[in-house]
Amino acid sequence: MPLAGLPPAGRALLRDAPVELAIAEIRFAGVGNSVSTDQALAIKELAEERGIKFTSMEPAQRNELLVDVNASGASPQVHVRARGWQLGRDGGKLLATIMPDSLVVQTSQYERWSVSLRPVLESLLLGFEQHLEPKLLHRLGVRYVNRLVDTEAKAPNAWRNRISDSFLGPILDPVIGDKVAAAQQQIELALGDGQGALLRHGAFVDAAAQNAISYLMDIDVFDATTRRFISADAIEACQRLNRTALSLFKQAMRPESWLAAQEENVGSKSESD
Repeated sequence: MPLAGLPPAGRALLRDAPVELAIAEIRFAGVGNSVSTDQALAIKELAEERGIKFTSMEPAQRNELLVDVNASGASPQVHVRARGWQLGRDGGKLLATIMPDSLVVQTSQYERWSVSLRPVLESLLLGFEQHLEPKLLHRLGVRYVNRLVDTEAKAPNAWRNRISDSFLGPILDPVIGDKVAAAQQQIELALGDGQGALLRHGAFVDAAAQNAISYLMDIDVFDATTRRFISADAIEACQRLNRTALSLFKQAMRPESWLAAQEENVGSKSESD
């Protein structure tokens, strides 16, 4: 079930999935400040044994900018905070960044949770558990950047029959609504102790869609409660975040628009499975 008693979205696959980018991030207590080549190779090989193959492996690092201000002026210095590796495949459409205190998986070819993210996370987190042995889990996050496109939409109010009225705000105003050229909003939700979501959404001029007005729905759901690191538990917690994100996406859509977007034969598949 989604967090905070949000209504489940049900079993639905969207005919034209609007997900441009899907990201899952797991942060934990650091195990040093670098991941060795041997450790990264062991994690990669374990993933490949489980059917998740990566074709590239490149060094990665996270930097920290420090500015020392003294009598002679400001002296910025860049320090390497952590060193790790980035695994990739499909020309960079799937990337996994392995750091001593985090794992980030992102894909621009999202189908559904059970295909595009869960198997990758399961394989890599099992490798973390076996070869890096983190003890504490600090934060889980799942983010979906959705871009709804209609080349016939020439003004933001073209979305009034597809996006929920409660999200459209000033676009529906009887005085200024037809004068709105673009509108963006950020909403923060408290979904429990240490759990929440950040929604960035709105209509914008989309140069990639013949300058039509597209609609952005960027949903970032997180759980920042500290717990013991167990890879299987982390996966289940991420799946709950995924279901929460899908519930929020459904809340943003008008019911008739949501139904129209679903595939005719969804069977037993679910966007959250």
